[in-house]
Amino acid sequence: MTMEEEGIQHPEKKVKSVRSEKGEWSRLSDPIPTTQSIPPLPDTSTTPIQFNSTPIPTTPNSTPIPTTPNSTPIPTTLNATPIPATLNSSGPRQPTSGTASNSSPNPPSSTDTPTAVPVSMDPHTAQSGPGGLPPRPSITLRGISKIYKGIMGINNITLDIYPGITGILGPNGAGKSTTLKIISGLISPSSGKVRVFGKHPRRSPEVLARVGYCPEHDAFYPDMTGKDFVSHFLRVRGVEQGKSLKMADLVLRRLDLASAMDRRIGGYSRGMKQKVKVAAAVVHNPDILILDEPLQGADPEARHLLIRNMQEWAKSGMTIIVSSHILQEIERMTKRVVLINEGRIYAVGEMEQIRAMMVNRPLTIQINLREPSRIRELASLLISQPSVFSVDVSGDSVTVNTLDAKQFYEVAPKILSKHSFDVSNFLPTDDNLESLYYHLMSQRSW
Repeated sequence: MTMEEEGIQHPEKKVKSVRSEKGEWSRLSDPIPTTQSIPPLPDTSTTPIQFNSTPIPTTPNSTPIPTTPNSTPIPTTLNATPIPATLNSSGPRQPTSGTASNSSPNPPSSTDTPTAVPVSMDPHTAQSGPGGLPPRPSITLRGISKIYKGIMGINNITLDIYPGITGILGPNGAGKSTTLKIISGLISPSSGKVRVFGKHPRRSPEVLARVGYCPEHDAFYPDMTGKDFVSHFLRVRGVEQGKSLKMADLVLRRLDLASAMDRRIGGYSRGMKQKVKVAAAVVHNPDILILDEPLQGADPEARHLLIRNMQEWAKSGMTIIVSSHILQEIERMTKRVVLINEGRIYAVGEMEQIRAMMVNRPLTIQINLREPSRIRELASLLISQPSVFSVDVSGDSVTVNTLDAKQFYEVAPKILSKHSFDVSNFLPTDDNLESLYYHLMSQRSW
């Protein structure tokens, strides 16, 4: 019998079984109902993290936000960046940073301007507003829904976003891009209310002047140079050519494209293209920077450079929203995270709280030893632990399935140290957003 075929038996535990009758869990629950109503979400000022319950239904016949005959249309440009009428007309920003809130106790009416609501702020990074209160939110969303040809894109999203970096996490198709396009004024919601600095983004050219938008997908002229591409976005904002070229030169040098800015974009790598898109979004020094998957396809060096600059921009008082489907990317940028899936918000909180949710759930962990001859010894020690559900032995590794990851993380290092195991790898195999969503959706408590 080979090592792979031999299991480590325990009187009450079944080995080589990832899912047994002792602790089976479901990856997906029943479809989320859309025919129930719920009361307004609670105030999050005293609650560190909140979950949305059953989404409020929205039908294809929902009344869209009305527009007036004099509404200012949204101009279209090369990469769909909103084109303002003026350049940075709002004046300089005040350095500050803050967080996002999932709800407010009294959402404003359709005619009122949203006001600041107290939220939990990081005392090390957030600066108080007048009277010691938190700063006003840069962006407020109230009951936002979007329907595409009868298909729900996002469903009843309520959110406040403050200066600093807010990460929006979700798998592909979760509704991240739709939410960002609504904030930037590129599309209108089917229902609900969005305000940027207290104004409707699709009706306020002065608001668009304060927004920079980097789309997920590329839209370049391959024969255009990087400098000309970035300069173009200043020219359409009314900046004269000489000044626009100087401003483009400065931001491209900051993003380490000095040697490539006069080359054609068609010869750029994926990471260089990502940096050019970010440069075009930030060159006019916006107060709000919206980045849709900005690190996608970038090499490690480019990722580090972009993240460092985002953090520096946030310290100057800029409100930055970054979307990603990779937890580790957002974790390197910010502590404040919004989890979104299937068009609705599942959680809003600090990164430590998101990590805690990922620990307090069923988890699979793989441990590799540099001494394969001791792998069965390790498996025997681990299966005796109350936190271990089952183990699988294969070659130089043992795969542990636990229903209490937090307890296992406490006891495993002690076992490995006490018995002097030479460990080459200790890694959870499902420590990702997708598995966390499956776990959250299987819970009935919310």
